[in-house]
Amino acid sequence: MARSLAILIDGENIPARLLLPLRQKVATLGTPTLWQVFGDFISWPHPEWQDAARNKGIEIRHVGALVGPGGRPAFEFVTHIDNDVHSAPGAFLPALS
Repeated sequence: MARSLAILIDGENIPARLLLPLRQKVATLGTPTLWQVFGDFISWPHPEWQDAARNKGIEIRHVGALVGPGGRPAFEFVTHIDNDVHSAPGAFLPALS
């Protein structure tokens, strides 16, 4: 049975040029059912991610600042979630710097 994956990308720190290698890696891990890129798309529109979203079916999620609970950087928060669900069905692969 294929593992379903939600792919959450930190668009502030992961360049869109890495989308193809990321897609290739994800394909070896399971079936992606959700692709989202997070970032501040108002202060800086990230044109490469805008193009990727338009052409590759990636959902853009605007966030003013990538900060998790307690003011910790979001990567710590997402990594913590990933560690908690890593062995659970439906785990996700965060694409972070």
